[in-house]
Amino acid sequence: MAASATAGEAQVAVPSAPARVVAVKDSPKVIGSGDDEVGVRRLSSEEKARRRFRKSLILWTICLLVLIAVFYFFTR
Repeated sequence: MAASATAGEAQVAVPSAPARVVAVKDSPKVIGSGDDEVGVRRLSSEEKARRRFRKSLILWTICLLVLIAVFYFFTR
């Protein structure tokens, strides 16, 4: 298989049917342009869990503060 990839692309061999390999061009995902260009990648399961925990902790804290404020104003 003689296929070329451009500077920002990589080729990935994907097995399909028996004894056949299909080449797929896989270019990295980027956001921005020029000096502001940032590469995007998928989060690992540990990073997802950490972010989900942090988001849940913030949500629970806000809800608890709202409940405390409501109880405070109703008891006055």
